[in-house]
Amino acid sequence: MIWKGRTHTEKTKKKMSEIKKGNTYALGHINSEESKRKMSKAQKGNTNALGHKHTEEAKKKMSKALKGKTPWLGKKHTAETKKKLSKSKKGKNHPNFGKHVLEVTRRKISDAHKGKIFTVEHKRNMSIARKGKRCPHKGVPHSEEWKRKIGKASKGRIETEETRKKKSATRRGKNNPMWKGGISLLSRRIRICFRYRQWRSDVFTRDNFMCQECGESSGTLDAHHVKKFSAIITEYKIKTLEQALACEELWNINNGQTLCKDNCHKKAHMKQKGKAR
Repeated sequence: MIWKGRTHTEKTKKKMSEIKKGNTYALGHINSEESKRKMSKAQKGNTNALGHKHTEEAKKKMSKALKGKTPWLGKKHTAETKKKLSKSKKGKNHPNFGKHVLEVTRRKISDAHKGKIFTVEHKRNMSIARKGKRCPHKGVPHSEEWKRKIGKASKGRIETEETRKKKSATRRGKNNPMWKGGISLLSRRIRICFRYRQWRSDVFTRDNFMCQECGESSGTLDAHHVKKFSAIITEYKIKTLEQALACEELWNINNGQTLCKDNCHKKAHMKQKGKAR
């Protein structure tokens, strides 16, 4: 290439700039597919600008020249265009495919994001964009190294009372991943009713107020459900206290077992959880 390694003089640059001013011959022009292929072919292997860095002065000039000229401002891509752009950057087509990000680069990215606070509108937009999409980390376990990093980053971190309240509010009721249709409220009502207290007393009396696993009788005792309490509620689709009182299996003392609270009862629940999994 005859111009490779050469630079224009300041006089030539000014002349070129004057000639191009107000020239709109290419405005709105769309290249044909054939022209695009030819240009692409001509540029293949061209590394003239590879590794080139603009000077601070050049950057300022470019920034000044582009101020107020935002052809894409307010414009949005169509759904079809978005799909095409997404497809063109997927897998091996992505410029970072198979590349490993250096630790130095990671630190730079991390430092650049530190202290950045998103606006309420920005947070809302991100939330809307993610709705209905499967979380990429769902079902992917953390590596031991990653767990150590999380633990180290969390050490000494103290959350404010306001943050705790917000977290608590986001996990209450239907927002909780363990939500089962308000079963806990019903469970509380059942456990404080007279018939439940009577069932508990009958189980203790039958077992002579003694833990059926270790024989302890001096500590705090619990009446354990051999078949889980919540399982009975779910199986019989109990929604009200009246339905619970009418369920015979719920009050069967053969489904009860006296266990010491601090040891055997905890172990029994751990076994039940293990079976559930």
